[in-house]
Amino acid sequence: MTSALSCPHCGSPVSAGDKFCAHCGKQISLHRESSSEKSRTIVCSSCGRVNSATEEVCIGCGSPLVTQSAADHKTANTAHHPTQRAKQQKETVPIAKFTVIVFAILAVLIVVLEYRNAPKGNVPSRPVVQQQEQQTDPSVLNEITTLEARVKANPKDSEALLQLANRLHDAKFYPRAIETYKQFLLLQPRNADARVDMAICYFETGDSKQAVREIESVLKREPTHQMAAFNLGVIQLSSGNLPEAKKWLKTAAEIDSLSPAGQRSRELLLQH
Repeated sequence: MTSALSCPHCGSPVSAGDKFCAHCGKQISLHRESSSEKSRTIVCSSCGRVNSATEEVCIGCGSPLVTQSAADHKTANTAHHPTQRAKQQKETVPIAKFTVIVFAILAVLIVVLEYRNAPKGNVPSRPVVQQQEQQTDPSVLNEITTLEARVKANPKDSEALLQLANRLHDAKFYPRAIETYKQFLLLQPRNADARVDMAICYFETGDSKQAVREIESVLKREPTHQMAAFNLGVIQLSSGNLPEAKKWLKTAAEIDSLSPAGQRSRELLLQH
């Protein structure tokens, strides 16, 4: 059965061989509608008229009709943009990661440079007392213990006090040696050798000013005390006071140039 043909522009009946519509005069391109095309309809978005899917314009108001394929194409185009954004985001992710890595490396380098350039704390030039005690000969420790027992039993035993102070000095227990020398000097305040030894202990603990005061008090009473002059010269030299150092080293050398202290004084004078 042959399907009826109509003009796609005005809807007037036409024959299969017609190239132009006899009613509206427009060129026509005819084709047979399939059953699926007939069943499909398009609702005009302008007037709401239901049109056949094959119509290009609304038969009610003449407005162009948007076919399903066109709508699908529009939807496809619309859906394309998120894909482009996703692609751009994917391209942006490696750049962002690279930027983060660069900043992380720079941060690490800054921390390392600050650490290397930071002022370091003063390193102790002498070991602490506890370390010294651990390195001391056990026999010396036993002797110190024995002398301490003697002093405890008789606090006015000047001989035991001086021996104990000297042993503590030799063992480099300088603070304890100073206290013991003080106890001894309370009993024998004019003992120059003990006061010089105590001054050396002050110097070893970093108190150069007190060391100088103690030795100068000895030299006021005994100007020819060679060890006092020599040690005062060494302390002044260590403190950077070169004129005073040379003065007292020269004095020590003049007192006895052949003694160990005199010879060492001359060596230091030649070096400075």
